[in-house]
Amino acid sequence: MVKLNESNHQNEPVLQVGEQAQVLLDILSSHNPSTGVEEFQNQLLNYIFKISRASGIMVYNIQPTRPPSAERVYFSPDGTTNHFEPVPLEDDTLQSYQTPISGRVFDLRAAPQLSSILKTLAPEFQIQVAWFSPLVINQEFLGFLLVFDPKTAHSNEKLHLFAMAATNLANAIFNHRLMQQFQITIADLEASRWELLNSRNTLRTLFDNIPSSIYIVNKDYSVAAINKNRASQLNISITRIVGRKCYKVLFNRDSICPGCQINQTLLEGKNSLRLNQLWQESQEHPIILEIASYPVLNAEKNIVQAIMVENDITEKRRLEESLIQNEKMAAIGQLAAGMAHEINNPLAAIIANAQLIKREAKENADVVESADLIEQAGLRASQTIRDLLRFSHQESYTFTETDLNQSIEKVVSLLQFQLVKKSAQINLDLQPDIPSINASEDHLQSVWVNLIVNALDAAGEDSLEITITTRYANGEFITLVADNGQGIPEDRLSRIFTPFYTTKSPGRGTGLGLSICHRIVKNHGGEIRVESRLGHGTRFIVILPEKYP
Repeated sequence: MVKLNESNHQNEPVLQVGEQAQVLLDILSSHNPSTGVEEFQNQLLNYIFKISRASGIMVYNIQPTRPPSAERVYFSPDGTTNHFEPVPLEDDTLQSYQTPISGRVFDLRAAPQLSSILKTLAPEFQIQVAWFSPLVINQEFLGFLLVFDPKTAHSNEKLHLFAMAATNLANAIFNHRLMQQFQITIADLEASRWELLNSRNTLRTLFDNIPSSIYIVNKDYSVAAINKNRASQLNISITRIVGRKCYKVLFNRDSICPGCQINQTLLEGKNSLRLNQLWQESQEHPIILEIASYPVLNAEKNIVQAIMVENDITEKRRLEESLIQNEKMAAIGQLAAGMAHEINNPLAAIIANAQLIKREAKENADVVESADLIEQAGLRASQTIRDLLRFSHQESYTFTETDLNQSIEKVVSLLQFQLVKKSAQINLDLQPDIPSINASEDHLQSVWVNLIVNALDAAGEDSLEITITTRYANGEFITLVADNGQGIPEDRLSRIFTPFYTTKSPGRGTGLGLSICHRIVKNHGGEIRVESRLGHGTRFIVILPEKYP
């Protein structure tokens, strides 16, 4: 319950009209908009009590419910207030109160229509005479003010002061409602701001942590946004990228890139997809990028931006190629298994008969030479069949502690005859006291044999020199097999480990040797690389882990 200032308005001296006007002006001039509406209302109601000597004042506050209702607060001269139950208002009743009748005096005994309405709005009171004023601001009906049974004589000036007080009360109520709505709006905006901020943070986290490279470009080719993945590739902070031309900051160009995918999307408004290969000096194979672009439309359906999404599909392509290769190997395995028995038996008979002819025709050099050629051809065909079987079948690897240097020395000893025959000089630069490696010695020796035989086949007119180097560092064994032969053309380097691909002349190789080397090294958990320049020789680099598996 809110109290008015306690005073006996009935016993206060009656003020002259001019004095009453000055009191009202003092109240209005001292009012601070930041002051609560209740305090200002109390000041105005105290003023009305002074000029009316009324028995009570009822303030009706219209609430925007459906149907509308009037909150009723009764103020008595002794300073107490009473809150009565809200009264529902019918539309026609409400309309009758919106008539601008401010400052009117009603003798309810002579106004039966108004008397019946007030009996509905204030059934608790027996009212004979009342001052009435609607509370209206900017044509918005906020309520009305009813002064019960004023004791002072009324005049136009006094009723005008009453109307002014009512108008200022309406203004205070209106401002209070606006302030409440403003505070509610601020709270809603703050909630929306936090919601937007949370959504922005969520989207930014998603944007930055997507493994794809994403950036957004405006119609003037300036970068509107870029995620961390794409920015990290440039080693530039995001703030230094945004706002700059995409072709300049992303591709280091002074003009739009030829065949610009962004330009196509901005002009045509269509999604696009293309592949791009990037070569880096430190990498043997190119990086394959799948680049997609999507147009961004505004509310008028005009194209304003393009979203670029780059995905590195190098590993995907490698796996696809590996899958295709495995399918080929499975087919080769089935073919080799079926052919081996059918071919090996006739080959064995051919080789045996060629050897028999050589023994029986010792006196005939031409026959011996022909039989020797037959035997060599049969042996070569038999070796090809064995290579096919070895390549297409999973072989058993027995890993033991192996001396890497000794495995190389054994192979050099075995190939000594071919080395001498080719007039090849071999240099061994083997690290002394090298640790043992956990490996399959037989398979490693197959690798060294293939690499050295490859070097012998690469000999040009000049004398061939082969250098084999071993080193151990950081838990890895590195073996280099280098020659000063003819070298391999650059466009063939990426294919030399492909089965059945050979750079040798027809009849001199099957194309299985290096692919077998690659497979053995991979089965040891290592990798094999090649470096070569045409006319400057070739170097194979074999890197093996100390412990595998």
